[in-house]
Amino acid sequence: MNFYRHILSAIINAVTFAGMIFLALTPASLLGGDASEIDQEFAAEESPTLNIEPTSPPSAFRGKWYIGVGALYSFEDFGGNLDGNLDWDDSFGFNLKGGYFLTDNWALEGRFGYHSKFESDYSSTYSGLSYTERYEINGEITCWDLTANIKGYPSIDGMVRPYGLFGLGIMNGNAEGKGTLTRCWYQSGNCYNYSIRTDESETDTCVRIGAGTDLVFEKQWGLTVEASYLVGMGDLDNLKLFDLNISAFYIF
Repeated sequence: MNFYRHILSAIINAVTFAGMIFLALTPASLLGGDASEIDQEFAAEESPTLNIEPTSPPSAFRGKWYIGVGALYSFEDFGGNLDGNLDWDDSFGFNLKGGYFLTDNWALEGRFGYHSKFESDYSSTYSGLSYTERYEINGEITCWDLTANIKGYPSIDGMVRPYGLFGLGIMNGNAEGKGTLTRCWYQSGNCYNYSIRTDESETDTCVRIGAGTDLVFEKQWGLTVEASYLVGMGDLDNLKLFDLNISAFYIF
């Protein structure tokens, strides 16, 4: 019995081996399929293809808001009757701003600026035929502005972002003058003092042009250094200011 079992096992092994050789050597067309299709299906099963579509890099600023506060130093460039013989001191102030990045290269901004007292002292003496006059006047001008600005940034990567600025808005100027007029008559020797006081406020449109640089840290905090020229229009065409601004801002 063991002899017949060995013979039967050898026959089964031989048939199995012959079948494997037949399948390996037989063309795929005889097996009911195209060889290239079978190879492609086999390759697809063995190593599936990973499709990756290219995407643009994420925007650093587009769609983000920012708010900021800063300090101003304003040089007066008054004209007309504000100029004359008057020598005005420069002024300190502050500004508040908030804006929105339309793209990485363009932003819309609203800004409020306050300019504290521009001061001037003026004195003059006049000698007539029968009397002399002496004027002593102290003048103060304060103003504020509210502008909507558009800012353009060149396509420069990095933490340093220069920009140009143009804005339109409204401006208010308030002028106060206090002084005395002393008139002395030659013949009698009598002198008379008169008080002088003026207070006038006007609001009109204004234009701002300027340029600056944003220094951005970690895409969130930053500092701005800016120079701009603010020009009053209409009733305020004598008010012209050159502003230097240093401010801090937060992006969110």
